[in-house]
Amino acid sequence: ANNAGGRPWLFDYQNDNTTIQIRASAAAAPVPPAVNWAVGLGLAEQTISFDLDSTVGGLTQYDSPSVVGSTLTNGTAFGNLSEIEIADDGFVTAIFDNGVTRRIAQVALATFPSVDSLAQVSGNAYQVSENSGTFNLKTPGIGGAGSIAASQLEASTVDLSSEFTGLITTQRAYSASSKIITTADEMLEELIRIKR
Repeated sequence: ANNAGGRPWLFDYQNDNTTIQIRASAAAAPVPPAVNWAVGLGLAEQTISFDLDSTVGGLTQYDSPSVVGSTLTNGTAFGNLSEIEIADDGFVTAIFDNGVTRRIAQVALATFPSVDSLAQVSGNAYQVSENSGTFNLKTPGIGGAGSIAASQLEASTVDLSSEFTGLITTQRAYSASSKIITTADEMLEELIRIKR
């Protein structure tokens, strides 16, 4: 190729070398599709040479399958969501299988001026009522709001030993009461028999 017609580059294939010449940024506008360096760069005309011969440092290509010699990753590989954790302060953290963790949300707690006035609904839940007042969303652990206990099951508030003791006591009391009724019935029956 040549530089005729105002083209900004020149390809030279002599001696297995390729040369690209780019016109200066201050040169006149070339004929499309030719380009110059951007005018604001203030760059002079430059020549870029590609050494394509087989010497050390040159570019060679053989008639064989391509093989990846090494891989350098700049960034993190794609990961799938593997786990979700919720901290005591309400932050929801997503954990991916590539080792990346991200905070994706925060759980807020609602407080009420009159908690005792909340309306009870099915499912061991409560809802806002006229007497409870308007709710206020707060960060867990701040401003009177409680903390969050994730992945925990609330235990029963009933003491089984005391409940079993009360059950046995009640059963014995019932048995004693039934004995009294039986005894009174036998006494009445004996009284009726004496009268005859």
